[in-house]
Amino acid sequence: MVELCHSNPRNRLDCWHAQPEIPMKSLILSAVIALGAMLFASSLPAQDVAFYAVFKTQIFEQDNPFAPALREENHHNNRKPLTFGVFIATTGSNTVTSATVQAPGGSPLAIARNDGGDNSFNFEAGYETKLALDAAFTDGDYTVVINAANDGQKTVTLNLSGDTYPNAPRISNLLAGQSINHAADFTLTWDAFSGGGANDIIMVEVELDSPSGSSNVFSTPNPGEPGQLDGTATSVVIPANTLAAGSRYNLTVRFIKGVSQTSVYASGLSGYMKETRAGLRTAGSGPADTQAPQISNTSPHYGENGVADTSVVAFEFNEAMDTSVTVSDAINWTGVANPAGFAYSWSADAKKLFCDYTNNLPLNTRITWTLNPQGATANLRDAAGNNLNGSYFGEFATAGNSSVGQPAVESLIVVKGQALFQSNSIPVSVSQYFAVVEGDLRAVNGASRLAISGPIGGPLEASNDHGDSMELGAFYAEKSDLDAFIPNGNYTNEFTTFRDGTKTIILSLTPDSYPNDPTILNFSSLATVDPGVALNLSWGAFSGGTANDFIGLEIDNDQGRTIYESPSPTESGFLDGTATSTSIPAGTLAPGRTYECQLIFGKVVDVETNDYAGVLAKAVFVKVTAFELTTTGTAIRPTLESLSMNNGQFQLRVRGEYRRTYTVQYTQSLTNANWQDVFTSNTDQSSTNGTGTAEVTDHGSNGSSSRFYRAFEGFTQQNNQGGGSN
Repeated sequence: MVELCHSNPRNRLDCWHAQPEIPMKSLILSAVIALGAMLFASSLPAQDVAFYAVFKTQIFEQDNPFAPALREENHHNNRKPLTFGVFIATTGSNTVTSATVQAPGGSPLAIARNDGGDNSFNFEAGYETKLALDAAFTDGDYTVVINAANDGQKTVTLNLSGDTYPNAPRISNLLAGQSINHAADFTLTWDAFSGGGANDIIMVEVELDSPSGSSNVFSTPNPGEPGQLDGTATSVVIPANTLAAGSRYNLTVRFIKGVSQTSVYASGLSGYMKETRAGLRTAGSGPADTQAPQISNTSPHYGENGVADTSVVAFEFNEAMDTSVTVSDAINWTGVANPAGFAYSWSADAKKLFCDYTNNLPLNTRITWTLNPQGATANLRDAAGNNLNGSYFGEFATAGNSSVGQPAVESLIVVKGQALFQSNSIPVSVSQYFAVVEGDLRAVNGASRLAISGPIGGPLEASNDHGDSMELGAFYAEKSDLDAFIPNGNYTNEFTTFRDGTKTIILSLTPDSYPNDPTILNFSSLATVDPGVALNLSWGAFSGGTANDFIGLEIDNDQGRTIYESPSPTESGFLDGTATSTSIPAGTLAPGRTYECQLIFGKVVDVETNDYAGVLAKAVFVKVTAFELTTTGTAIRPTLESLSMNNGQFQLRVRGEYRRTYTVQYTQSLTNANWQDVFTSNTDQSSTNGTGTAEVTDHGSNGSSSRFYRAFEGFTQQNNQGGGSN
């Protein structure tokens, strides 16, 4: 199934709600400060305010030499890719007491004082989609009211309209920027600012990436200063010894297109900006690494069932590891006849360890592993020699039927698409465009690598999604960016597998063949869905759809877990392009929940079955309409059952809503309760009427005479909304 979300095809589509976000402190202050220093040297100075600016910005990340894409919001950066911002630079620490901005047709919004000591005020609101951004901040005149200590209240107006965004910057020598000689000049280059001229602005900034925080080490001159970069520049020299040896840096390149300016009460500017962020690295030895490495992912995941016997166990770490360690001395296995029968190998970047049981994993068996067990004769450690902090354990269960002889890869799909959202009878574009390559694996970690190359250049490395698939995705707010960075043409997809060797599949993704907009016809009934009754969904016909095309439906819960998924276009039984309805069986959905759904129309332009025997591959242009449905009834509360003791350890069963995450905690006293996490588990064993179960072993309970347990929904105790069960 082709799925859509920002920058990661597995995330859910909560980004498609045109709702304002909480204002955040600006991360583009340096750009706007420079703008104010600049363009208006001839304007009359104001006593309390130096300048002000109103901007819309698109933020890109470039993690490969070829194609930047809109950045993905996550818990590390906490910033959405599209922003509206207002900035006011004052002439002193207390020269402005307060300020507001009012969008066309909106209410005044407070512009907050920054706490960075830079005598400025800032407002920023972030969004996942351009539809949401433009709905909250429309084209027109923006009114900024400034309450100045000496000048009194001043009202100024700037027009922001036309969507005259520049193209997104692409760093053209990013690969060379990964091994910079710090003692020599380094010329950073980028693709041209399309149509850029002397009145446009380019800015470059380099910050040291340090655990203690970032700090600026290089910036191009502010516009209006000697050496400033206008829209015709395509390079800049970072002087020798500006950077330090063996260090990492964060690079930002900004293209800025002004719309309107004014000198009414200080200097004012409005405009559109695209900025691209990337990492730079210098050669040589840097500061000593004293941080212990961490495990960022394991696959098969804890408690997974039905794992193919040809699967490979993998551990992923947050930094490069010491590959000289004798891995067999640092891992304990149970459930396999010969623990010494594992062959160990590392990924090229030394961040992923693959454990391949050469005789295939035993069927119908629960297998456990422990990393750095007590008494081990070797410890997994990073390249600097820091040991993995403590011991880690996990378990999974294999399938009852063998997968020997079947290809490691099940299917491949290469997609370009456009996104819509339906909140009434007619879907609307959310101005989101995407490209996705996804190879579904038959065996967990059956392939260690998927490299994609084509008109974009390459190869680009796909990421491994929990061992089940190899994925690469890029998202844009404008089709012009999609087509510039992910052009139509022939794409070569090379799998490196453990059982089948290297396999290459070539697909032709051309010409543009986007379907009509998928439209749910019985949308009004989706606000009160009875989960105990089969749900019939109907949609408008796929115009020109044939038996070779496909229609997909996916339903996810509010935790982003897929509850229902129609067969993908590379599976048998998929809905072809002639279908106009489908039925979701009674009991599939749980009561009292709102689900996020996607209806997908896919026009297949190429099919390949010969390049990799047994693997079906397709190239597809799609349109995806996201919508919501809400079930009636009361949400299912979790319960806990005590099963048995296993080697002195308590075994529990969590019963709750199917495919929902629950946290199990324990305490040894209810009088002075000190609740500690046992495990966070997914109820992925399906039951009936939207319920599911998960079995949990409390590995820390060995030797305990008694423990009290409780379960609640979510990942931490703070997520518990009263649905817990002791």
